[in-house]
Amino acid sequence: MFRNIYSSILGFYSQSAFRIGIETNVTFKHMNEKDYSILAHEYMHFLQDITTSYGAFCAYSISEYIKSVAESIRDSKDGTIEIPYTPEPGDDNVFANYYVRSLTYGDYNEIKSVSELIEIKNLQEALDSKDLDSFPVIELLLKDGEGNPKTVYFGACAVMESLAYMMERFIAPLSLPSPDYPYDIVEKIVEMVYPEFGNEVLNIIALCDVSLLTSSPGHTLVCYLVQFKEDAWLPQKPEDVYDKVLAGGFKVQGSKPCTRTFEEEMNEMCRLSIESANSYFAPELVRYRKWIKETFTRGFELRSKNPSFMLDIARDGDIRNNRILKYLIEDYFGTPIITNPWGEATIKSPVVHFDSDFFLFPAIGEVMKLFESGDCNCSLKECCARLGGPGDDMCNTEPWSHEVRMDRFCPYSLLWHNWKFKGCKPIKHPIS
Repeated sequence: MFRNIYSSILGFYSQSAFRIGIETNVTFKHMNEKDYSILAHEYMHFLQDITTSYGAFCAYSISEYIKSVAESIRDSKDGTIEIPYTPEPGDDNVFANYYVRSLTYGDYNEIKSVSELIEIKNLQEALDSKDLDSFPVIELLLKDGEGNPKTVYFGACAVMESLAYMMERFIAPLSLPSPDYPYDIVEKIVEMVYPEFGNEVLNIIALCDVSLLTSSPGHTLVCYLVQFKEDAWLPQKPEDVYDKVLAGGFKVQGSKPCTRTFEEEMNEMCRLSIESANSYFAPELVRYRKWIKETFTRGFELRSKNPSFMLDIARDGDIRNNRILKYLIEDYFGTPIITNPWGEATIKSPVVHFDSDFFLFPAIGEVMKLFESGDCNCSLKECCARLGGPGDDMCNTEPWSHEVRMDRFCPYSLLWHNWKFKGCKPIKHPIS
């Protein structure tokens, strides 16, 4: 979730790798209003990761993808694997999960200005899977600021970014300008489909948040909104959106009935998240597994007890004085690892003490980047160099080849060995 303004990255959150990147000194002692605004936005993504069904689905999908990579390496006679790596359609559900994750995530390329939203299409995307022959997607037809027609797939990325951007306007000292897509697109969809619903911004925040409690947030959000319009239903207060959707009595036309209560669903999502995320780490990496278990347990407990906690955060205002966020950061969740471009890093955890080895978390994102996009460069180079790690040219070309040494710690290489990729030789697809 990289965020660009005038071609300079303000910040990002690495999903399921628990890393925030900010252009700041990240000491929390000398942050300016811009720094706090970026932190407010990216911390919302962290909360989305650890308190929603979509976050759980992504953790599961990524863990299955990693297992597929390992199997492909084992099946290779010489240990080679082509990158980017795409699971082959087969009898298991790895390919289906991988493909569904890309469909549900939607398009993420920014469009600076959206001058007109022309049409919202509810489509079925064909799947080559024994379990699914198609999957619902939302396609948006729009015009950019120059009047050029554009087609985008609306998915979880746009829902998460729109939610974080709206939250930023409530809790950040500054509301930093951002492209209309994906940051403002949900508000434009509401304006087109059911403008009365959007008269209260907190209603839209609630709609985004409750849609993330499903495995296909973009499609779900549009279906909820259309159903609200057809029923001529408007919430008396924003919390009513959660009550209507989660109480069990609300059904979207064409959807399958849910057989579990909301609390049962959250317990299952918590179990799935912990099981999936713990598979990133060998059993002997006790602290990481403890952090995973405690963080997701607390996340889904919070969601079960107070489904609309995002509204409470929004109403409490500026992040610097926000009592709820202060409690979550200081005492309840802490923070994921936070890095900046100059190699500084920090993490706050109320349950586990980490030394410099906390870099195993962002290393997940770096290894995933290699296999999903073919990018060999490790962005942790400067951070590792500051802590006595390699920080050499190999970080740019083949970081997995570093020797595993605790006195010259390379989190990429350690994770590579932990996942039993030793001897693997990534080879880029030839350019056709």
